[in-house]
Amino acid sequence: MSAGRAAGTGPEGYYVTVRRGSRTGYLLGPHPGKEAAEARVPEGRRLAGQVDPFTAFDGFGVTRVVMRPGAQLPPGVLNDMAGPEAQ
Repeated sequence: MSAGRAAGTGPEGYYVTVRRGSRTGYLLGPHPGKEAAEARVPEGRRLAGQVDPFTAFDGFGVTRVVMRPGAQLPPGVLNDMAGPEAQ
């Protein structure tokens, strides 16, 4: 069990995310650690800009996701556009 994870929780992963207002988009991931996701933020920003040029005005970063027991971590919405390191 990784540090900071409560007993009885499901899988944990980190995503490159985009933030627009109160909405968050999960672009690339899941990644096993924060550092791996942080390294992909520039690629996530570039790919998001190809899909929606208005992302130039949005915030990008990393978000940790912890699923409930038995649930799966979903793929990032831009994983298919990215290299194999996206997941």
